[in-house]
Amino acid sequence: MPLQRVRLTMRKSGLLMLDRMWMELVVTDCAPAHQASVLVLMLTDWYLLERRGRERKRERERERERERERFIQVIKLELLVSKLQKVSIQPSLGSSFTD
Repeated sequence: MPLQRVRLTMRKSGLLMLDRMWMELVVTDCAPAHQASVLVLMLTDWYLLERRGRERKRERERERERERERFIQVIKLELLVSKLQKVSIQPSLGSSFTD
């Protein structure tokens, strides 16, 4: 498999992130065409696994951020409730002053 074709195959499979020099070295070390195509398939699998891992990590980070936002909302609601409880006590005290 000529190097140009390997590059095209890798580009189609999203493996452009790989270092170009390393890719050329690996492909030229695997001279027979079937070995080069097997290598491309292996690298594709590796890349897809890595990408899935990154996506899972991002999803966990998003979930942590949502949990953090929920926690902040609960704290804000608790503060608001405590303020409202204090305010509701004061009017009854204030009414005795107006009598």
